[in-house]
Amino acid sequence: MSESPWSDESAAAPKKKSVPTWAWWVGGGCLFMLLAFGVAAFVMVSFFKKATDPERQWPEVAQVLAYDKRPENLTLVFGSQIGLDLFFFHDKHGLVVVLMRLPADDDRTSRKQAFESKGGRHSMQSGSIKVQGRDLQVMRFVQEGGPSSSSAGEPSRGTGGSVLVDVTPEDAERPVFLQVTRTDGKDEPIPDQTVIDILAPFHVGPER
Repeated sequence: MSESPWSDESAAAPKKKSVPTWAWWVGGGCLFMLLAFGVAAFVMVSFFKKATDPERQWPEVAQVLAYDKRPENLTLVFGSQIGLDLFFFHDKHGLVVVLMRLPADDDRTSRKQAFESKGGRHSMQSGSIKVQGRDLQVMRFVQEGGPSSSSAGEPSRGTGGSVLVDVTPEDAERPVFLQVTRTDGKDEPIPDQTVIDILAPFHVGPER
């Protein structure tokens, strides 16, 4: 009697099911995305925590425009040192104040663009203002976008009157600008005295 094929030891055992290669790639990709999202979320939270912390940002402000005592007329809202130094403040009169230090790639080009660019502006008027015994270049304009300052039924003209001031320290390698903007929708120019008062705590000129 011949042996039964069921007892043939040479018969191949059934193969175990393996995880498809694509599943490893998809699973690994999802894991990578989750890890990347987690890292990005952590970085963003850390960034905004630092950016909105006055105790960490005021020393950065001092590196851009020095002061003897922390200005009491300004409330620091946000600060960033990514690419350029940028700080947002509210002053005691409800104005928005922005202090920025641009990269030093091309100082002349940066200043020219800052004062001649018409993007988001209208009613531009150049001039100068004396602050602490120093003549500073200024550009007055109406900032586009935001609440309308026009009559009902007319298109929005902008957020309100603004002034850009070149406050670059005389020994600085990077241009520094201060912008003051109304938030009440009015187009009236920012008075010289308002700029002088905002800059009073800072080292701008020799007559402090």
